[in-house]
Amino acid sequence: MLLLLCAGCYDLDALPGLFNGDGGTPALAMLTVLAGQPGGRFDTPSGVAVIGGDAIVVDRGSSVVLRVSLTSGQVTHVAGIARLLGKTDGVGARALFRGPRDLALLGSNTTLYLTDTGNSGVRSLDPISGTVTTIAGAYGAYGNVDGTGASAHFGEVAQVTAGPNATIYVVDLGTSTVRSVLPSDDSVVTIAGTAFMPGFKNGDALAGQLSAPAGVAATSDGNLFIADTNNRLIRSLDLSGMPAQLATVAGTPGASGVMDGVYAAALFSAPQGVLWTPAIVYVTDAHTVRALDLVGRTVTTIAGTANSPGFFDATLGTNGKLHDPYGMGTDDAGNLYVADQSNHALRRVGPAPLHTVTTVAGVPSSSGSTNGGMDARFTSPNGVAYDGQQWLVADTGNHDLRAIDAAGNVTTFAGQPTAGDLDGDVSGAMFRQPYGIALGGDGTVYVSDVEARVVRAISGGMVKTVAGTVTMGGSQDGEVGVGRFSAPAGLAVDGNILYVADVGNGSIRRVDLSTSPPVMDTWSLGVPSNGTYRGCATTDALSMPVGLAVDAARRQLYVTAAGNCQVLAVGLDTSAVAILIGTSAQLAAPTALAFDGDHTLYFADAGKAAVGAVDVTSGALTSIGGGSGVLGATAGPLPGPLSQVGGLGFAQGLGLVMAMPLENAIFVAR
Repeated sequence: MLLLLCAGCYDLDALPGLFNGDGGTPALAMLTVLAGQPGGRFDTPSGVAVIGGDAIVVDRGSSVVLRVSLTSGQVTHVAGIARLLGKTDGVGARALFRGPRDLALLGSNTTLYLTDTGNSGVRSLDPISGTVTTIAGAYGAYGNVDGTGASAHFGEVAQVTAGPNATIYVVDLGTSTVRSVLPSDDSVVTIAGTAFMPGFKNGDALAGQLSAPAGVAATSDGNLFIADTNNRLIRSLDLSGMPAQLATVAGTPGASGVMDGVYAAALFSAPQGVLWTPAIVYVTDAHTVRALDLVGRTVTTIAGTANSPGFFDATLGTNGKLHDPYGMGTDDAGNLYVADQSNHALRRVGPAPLHTVTTVAGVPSSSGSTNGGMDARFTSPNGVAYDGQQWLVADTGNHDLRAIDAAGNVTTFAGQPTAGDLDGDVSGAMFRQPYGIALGGDGTVYVSDVEARVVRAISGGMVKTVAGTVTMGGSQDGEVGVGRFSAPAGLAVDGNILYVADVGNGSIRRVDLSTSPPVMDTWSLGVPSNGTYRGCATTDALSMPVGLAVDAARRQLYVTAAGNCQVLAVGLDTSAVAILIGTSAQLAAPTALAFDGDHTLYFADAGKAAVGAVDVTSGALTSIGGGSGVLGATAGPLPGPLSQVGGLGFAQGLGLVMAMPLENAIFVAR
């Protein structure tokens, strides 16, 4: 029988311990680390904007935006779902990114503008509400076309800066140009560089040449400083006259090195991010931060050691160690906040004369691909499933599948820690950000390969693509090589049917495994019998389905609809839909699911960094943990703080396993 529950009858915000942290007696009492090194928070932090006492940080590796308290180092979620890639606009975790690179605050406005590099676009973000809106550009439309909104095309947008004239400027290292974006009408105009003709040429900006510029910063009078990366120069763009003029500020074209001195004698290796202040322009370069004195016209290294990456805090900045720093922000006290990408950390560089280097948040040794016991490492793990002997984990950031045995030892189950698209033997096969896992009745392991846009099957030591077309997005039905996904995520198996949550298409796809080759179609679902899909959505349609779980006894498929803030129950035989949990006051963005095979359905809420449970027979809700908004799971009694949970798995006698991509660890609640 399909259970029908009243949408809005159960308010999770009122549950003890789930979202307000005020006590309660959860069914699972203790959280412990199963594998990995928790505490990472960041994958590849790349952009920083300081607002009051917080740093808003873009993490391009995890495709999320996070808020960091500059006093406590506490990290909270702003927008995006870790490693779930897409181009969806929305609020908080109901928005998806694809490798965002940088962000900038426009004047005294409270709106941030981001370069969403993988989506070839520019988007706005309200840092308070977490609302994300696409301003310009279109996913898949790679190029250098001026225009308005989606008619404008970008290549590989990198750093962004806000000018004093209510204009946003971005450098496009893919096309070697600088573009202006006017938020008032979403218009995009090329203002410097010759598209797809990298080189070095000063003078008239539109006839001039840049070579893969990675950084840009606007001055108070509306001119720009540019990190011309492949030319190893700092350039200026004077916008005060017509035509605008490109000029060299510091460095020698094509001459590589890290040499301080007067502008003309200084050398750069591969300048990256740029930050302007009234007296000094800061540049990240060769694992250092360098300062261009605008009065004395000199270049000085103030933090890090040139060409010597590492992680080390130090009283004297040049004794400290950085590893691939990129974007920067500054506060009123003159501190710099540096996105230290390969250290997975936010670092602080103090003011002169010492430029002391300290760490605000992040753990450099948290991520990795090491197998073993206590020293094992993961990089943004998501889907989990138990095969009767071991836990299988989709290690999304490492592009492979890992296995955790009963003793906590971690091995590689399939794939390599390198992105690729290759079927074959499990040791040689390659994945491209595997996300969801499900087991078939015959022991076959199914994996959603989200960025490859396919579903793979693992059986008998071999990997085979069973649905989708490699790296080709779309919504077509059909067999392998014909059918297309937008972003396959959660999986579930019922007999010969494999169900796939296609996040970007807002649909549930079905793969008939009994045919050769398997054939995919789109499941036609009606409206909920006890409400509408609206929930927190603006339209009455299924939005952002992420997690799936089969209840074979009741003949139901449970679905998390992150974009609707709902958990749904769908009849496997009838296609009838009912809302199991579901108003915006209850959930923010439900994602992962796990069913205990009896009557308890566990769910994760990415927007609230929480996990709860619902009794599917009575509708009773139970708190497991999280919900305070603070990211950072620690071993100890539940309910307690959690992080975004990308995957849930349950096994009788073993407990509830949670994969936390921002922690780079696997936890178990018992």
